[in-house]
Amino acid sequence: MTQDLTHQLEWATWLQSLGLHLIALDHPGLPRCIGPKPCDGKRGKHPVGAWSRNATNDPDTLRATFSKGLRNIGIACKPSGLLVVDEDAPGALQGYADSIGETIPATFTVETGRPEGGTHYYFRAPEGVQLGNSKGALNGLDIDIRGPGKDDKDQGGYVVAPGSIHETGVIYTPKDPNAPILPAPEWLVQALTAGTQETPAASPLPFSQPPRAFSPNGLAPFVEDELSRHTGDRSNDFARVAGACKRAGYSPEQTAEILISRNHPGVQKYEAQGSNALREVHRVWPKLSERRAPAAHDHRDPSDLIAPTAGLATDGNLATVHQLPNTDQDADAEPRRKVVLTPASAIKPRRVRWLWEGRIALGSLSLLAGGEGLGKSTLGYTIAADVTRGALPGEYNGEPRAILVCASEDSWEYTIVPRLMAADADLDRVFRIEVQTADDLMVGLSLPRDLIQVENAAKEVGAAMMILDPLMSRMSESIDTHKDGDVRRALEPLVAVADRAGMAILGLIHHNKSGSSDPLQLVMASKAFTAVARSVHSVIKDPDDESEMRRLFGTPKNNLGRTDLPTLAFTIVGHQIDTEEGPTSTGRLVWAGEVEGTIGDAMKRAQSSEEDRSAGSEAADWLLDYLTSKGGTDDSATIKKEGAKAGHSHDALKRARKRIKAEYSQSGFPRRTYWTLPGTAGASTPGPHPFTQPSPVGAPIGATPRGDTPTAPTAPTEGQSAQSVQSERSEQATNTPHPPTAPTKLPRGKCEECGQPMTLLAPDQTRHPLCEKDD
Repeated sequence: MTQDLTHQLEWATWLQSLGLHLIALDHPGLPRCIGPKPCDGKRGKHPVGAWSRNATNDPDTLRATFSKGLRNIGIACKPSGLLVVDEDAPGALQGYADSIGETIPATFTVETGRPEGGTHYYFRAPEGVQLGNSKGALNGLDIDIRGPGKDDKDQGGYVVAPGSIHETGVIYTPKDPNAPILPAPEWLVQALTAGTQETPAASPLPFSQPPRAFSPNGLAPFVEDELSRHTGDRSNDFARVAGACKRAGYSPEQTAEILISRNHPGVQKYEAQGSNALREVHRVWPKLSERRAPAAHDHRDPSDLIAPTAGLATDGNLATVHQLPNTDQDADAEPRRKVVLTPASAIKPRRVRWLWEGRIALGSLSLLAGGEGLGKSTLGYTIAADVTRGALPGEYNGEPRAILVCASEDSWEYTIVPRLMAADADLDRVFRIEVQTADDLMVGLSLPRDLIQVENAAKEVGAAMMILDPLMSRMSESIDTHKDGDVRRALEPLVAVADRAGMAILGLIHHNKSGSSDPLQLVMASKAFTAVARSVHSVIKDPDDESEMRRLFGTPKNNLGRTDLPTLAFTIVGHQIDTEEGPTSTGRLVWAGEVEGTIGDAMKRAQSSEEDRSAGSEAADWLLDYLTSKGGTDDSATIKKEGAKAGHSHDALKRARKRIKAEYSQSGFPRRTYWTLPGTAGASTPGPHPFTQPSPVGAPIGATPRGDTPTAPTAPTEGQSAQSVQSERSEQATNTPHPPTAPTKLPRGKCEECGQPMTLLAPDQTRHPLCEKDD
């Protein structure tokens, strides 16, 4: 029996000893899915045959099933009496429990093989409560349920069991193999059954006047403010939104619709408790004030505070939009606002005009984002220099244009002008923007306060571009840069100025500390920055450059142009310029061509590179010591096996081999691979590879799994068959069950026979098991 079959049989035997009913599933190590239905591409999860009838706890049947070929293991929930919570988003169940003041029992849990992380929580199914399968249970959270079934005819669900291999090569592993399977907590059962209970209709409340027509996408600004504010107290947040809607003239029904359409956290809470949005709105409605006085700092149009816009009729259906009168407006108030309709046929289409062809559009806002010290400003001034010389590919190629620059962090004398000179800018076309106060003080630009004068200045010099370095410093002190509403109120007028002046605005902005590999999620502060910008550009270190000097420039968002623009590489080199006081040094950008992949791909590599850098150094030290102790050479399979015991992954060892410049060679039959230290004199080929000799039954495939290390399996003695040893182990497991030893992840490769991807079940495996049998 091969090691991989012994591995799966050991797990099946252990799970059987826990009283669970098992089924056979497809295995990702096979060249094709062996499930009865067409495969949807998710390997390792499809049952083999009629799983609900084949589920069994019989040890002989399981031994026969998991001895005849590669199989993953599934657990049937109905005969096993299980309710399993499948959490795909890490922390989702804990977050839900925290939100209702509950805790998750310390039950048996399994870490799944999802790259993003995932957990299976095993509970004993509650008696007298029928629960089936459900996707996205618990109010839309990324949590699925695998239950015993809603009735006797419902076969229930199944889960992939620990010991199985995910298509990524990760093994499903118990967090604590000794943890018991506890009863499902009452709060969880109530949350799962709340949706099946009938909800009493809320009693209507009388109104002194008909509710207003409204559109969920055109709400009064102060209602939008309350919708975007989340303090963590979902009940109070819910009530504040309801109060704002009442003051704006919306009905309880419309208020509930607004809260539901925006997926407000308060709605999720009340639905989890068996209530609903409309009932809770009616409950708090009598306590809410009907009018809101503008705050002293609120400079919006007073009609914004009381008048919703048109869109939906009171019955919830789309209505023809006309000019809707503001019926309760005082006679001496400001002139009325009205909705104006313009047919699309009266709007002339315009072509996109590019300052930088395909990347930065004229009349729009673009962002240039990146970490500190990566050269964002140098790149921005290089683009600006090209514009002043008419050298930038785009609308003004061959036509030099002026540039406006508002910079607050760098000195113009020591940094900005030297960088512009290094980039060969026409300094007569670069203008510093400052604001002179009534007291003749020079201060920085403030958005949106100074926009009208900026527009006039841009038109006066014919500016094609304005750089805001950094953009955040140009926001007015009254703007909360973490609130979408505030940011939009500052940026949207800025975009309007860019459009009227026909110039591009490039705002430089830093990355946050989230560590995300998503370029847009990395941009600091409110997401409104990336939402309002028509293009977003990112600068990062090149993760594949060992010198750490090369940078990558990419465009992860481009609303007006192509989304497949190439990623560009550049370096910043030292450059000397002459001043009246003598030479000085600055940085000059040098383009280094295109690189493969998107900037997002590079960020993912960079994220893994940071994590692997220290691991690679440790692996290199270990490999050098190991090969030295072996006379300078050993076969790669043994090296990887011993390295895994020392905590080093196969990928880390491969990088370590390159780092120490160990030589790579093959010899013998079957072919074996050897790693040898450079300059090793007279290094002899080691003896037979360990896998050419019979392996002890149950020998571990690689590193031990997460959790406690179990008792090592028993090896057969002379004259004793592997099957008898397995029967003996099964009896022992019944008395003292321990999970088998298993690696946490198996590597991936390609089958030499069929060319399809495969999970490597042995270090030197070259073909799928079924392809080998076809010989």
